[in-house]
Amino acid sequence: MEEALIFHDRHGHGIAAILSAPDRPTTSLAVLCHGFLSNKNSTTNKTLTRLLNEQGLATFRFDFFGQGDSDGPFEKLTTTLAL
Repeated sequence: MEEALIFHDRHGHGIAAILSAPDRPTTSLAVLCHGFLSNKNSTTNKTLTRLLNEQGLATFRFDFFGQGDSDGPFEKLTTTLAL
C-alpha cells in the first residue's frame, strides 16, 4: 500500500513524500533519500521500496526542496533548505 503525503517545511514549502507499507504489519521503516538531480520516484528508490516491502519493511521516500514534486525553485536549493 502506498500513500502520497505532503508536508510543509518551516518556510511553508510543500514537501512531497510517499509512505509505502508491506502487506503484513510492521514496526520497521527505512527512510529513502534520493541523490542530487534525482527524486523520490527514481528507479533506484522504486526498486528499493519494492525489495524492502517484500522483506517486511515499510519505506518513506520524499523529494527535497525544489526537486520532484516538492515546492520551490531548484536554483534556490541550499543545504539548509534540504535539511
